[in-house]
Amino acid sequence: MLSSFPEGGLMEFRTMFRMSCTFSGVLLMLVIGVGTYYANRYHRQQQIQKIARETPDIALTKSRAAIRFKKWAKSVPKAVSAVDKKYGKMIERVAKIQKVDPKLIKTIVVVESSAKEDAISAKNAIGLMGIKPIAARDVGHDRISLLTNPTYSIVTGAKYIKMLRDRYGFKNRNQLLLAYNEGPAEAKALLSRGFNPAGHEYVIKTNYVLASLQ
Repeated sequence: MLSSFPEGGLMEFRTMFRMSCTFSGVLLMLVIGVGTYYANRYHRQQQIQKIARETPDIALTKSRAAIRFKKWAKSVPKAVSAVDKKYGKMIERVAKIQKVDPKLIKTIVVVESSAKEDAISAKNAIGLMGIKPIAARDVGHDRISLLTNPTYSIVTGAKYIKMLRDRYGFKNRNQLLLAYNEGPAEAKALLSRGFNPAGHEYVIKTNYVLASLQ
């Protein structure tokens, strides 16, 4: 059939056919690219929404909060490794003396300071275990300048955990973590109003780290 085409017409047909194939290929690649982009975007949104649902206390702008949580979660393995390497043996010794869970101490170090000895938060929580001066004084450690010392911080934090459990009666782990972060008086006030500590951002983070240590 092609032999019946005039020579010029055959060349023009072949050129148009090649152009058509090229255009179809480009169009197919474009469709695949756009489809992949929107599929990935949908997947990311689903992940963000899942994290936001699992962290009910984190913000009114759930998407931004979930993104922040996801970014923080990526840093956890490195922080856990640093805590184990630098302070693991010390934590085990102090935990045994104070009769508290060493994994809980490790978790608090990760969440409070990411293993940074000189960490100071916006709420004036100092050192590895994020000890506030008032909490340090409660356990008889009034040398606030030493809270950036790893041993002093870990011992102080372990004593504070023990005090919250034994003196203030925070036997439930989530309630104890809430009290560690908010202080015992504020924690009791929140709990008396029916607040669920499992929805508190600090408790969510600590439970996330604890789960990674199991």
